[in-house]
Amino acid sequence: MARLTEEMVIARTRASDLSNIRKLNCWGSELSDVSLLRRMQNVEVLSLSHLLTTNSDGERVFGSGIESLRDVVCAG
Repeated sequence: MARLTEEMVIARTRASDLSNIRKLNCWGSELSDVSLLRRMQNVEVLSLSHLLTTNSDGERVFGSGIESLRDVVCAG
């Protein structure tokens, strides 16, 4: 399992700034820590291989701080 990094997000979206990202597809990445999402205030659609509700430190990932999130697609 891997950690979602800023470099990974920029490479997948070709965005220059995390705040400009609206959609993020991380399907097949087997992520275990997506705490970076807290810095992505405008993300609306997120695709993951499996739903992660906490990061590697046990902190909640979804909830406050990602008010723009309206669709999460996951399987597994």
